[in-house]
Amino acid sequence: MEIGRYKVDRIKRIEPSLGATFVGKRDALLVARETDDGYELEVIQLKGFKSVGRAPVEGVVAVTRVGEEAVLLKARPERGKTANRDERRMEVRSLKDFHVSASFVEDRPGYVAAHPDGTQIAVAHDFGPLHIWDTGTGEMLSKYGSKGIGGVAYSHDGSLLAAKEFAGALKIFDAGKLAQPLRSVAVGGEAQITFHPDKPVVAAAAKNAIKIVDASTAEVTLSIKTTKKESQGAIGHMAYSPDGTLLATAILNGGVVSFWDMDKAKFIGHMLELDTPLSGVEFDAEGKFLLVASYEAAEIYTIVSA
Repeated sequence: MEIGRYKVDRIKRIEPSLGATFVGKRDALLVARETDDGYELEVIQLKGFKSVGRAPVEGVVAVTRVGEEAVLLKARPERGKTANRDERRMEVRSLKDFHVSASFVEDRPGYVAAHPDGTQIAVAHDFGPLHIWDTGTGEMLSKYGSKGIGGVAYSHDGSLLAAKEFAGALKIFDAGKLAQPLRSVAVGGEAQITFHPDKPVVAAAAKNAIKIVDASTAEVTLSIKTTKKESQGAIGHMAYSPDGTLLATAILNGGVVSFWDMDKAKFIGHMLELDTPLSGVEFDAEGKFLLVASYEAAEIYTIVSA
């Protein structure tokens, strides 16, 4: 298919899949799935799509890349361990042998983000604070009080942490000092945000636009009008291409994936309309592949600029 100046083709569909993410140097894919015997993780190299490792796990519901050597699992508590159905066991697992290097428990966790060097995990809560956890010890490093935080994201160099409150404020923190935000700007609208791969710039989903914010000054420098489809459903996932020229967004429940030209600040086109909830969109390290993950399958697309 052709989306603007891009040629997009699906080359792989992996199912079943409860969640998936690019791992390592973003040159491999990790897939979580339910099997007849429980749950398992599988690591698949993008080159040749060869399986290089599997491991059984319990109750996994989401996965997030943690640096180049680990992955974060959001899992249900072990059977019989607790009666609190809102709790989630958060496990940091090594990609080498899948052992648990750290774990902690969160009550109703929302969006999460990993520091680029893999040493910290930021966990947001829809109706509560922002927590920062140490991935080596499983200890809470800091906490920022809030009535509800949606998206969280670290800058490319790990110096800044952005958090989007449901009340409408985008807050920028020193990633090492969460006590008070460095600066804040009202952007309104939806929850999701993402940092540019090379610049201190945040893309934030608003009700009728994608707003581009300079994290150094907390100024909205650009506003890209969204389409009717984005206005009818919340943008739940966003990802920049490695060169920062392309932004991919996914509507949380509508299964619509869209492309945005960040050089020209305009909508390119709707890439997919899957009519199923999506769990993520991501680019690989070179920008050749796009992962579209749902709770049914992990689909890999090639992206070639004309």
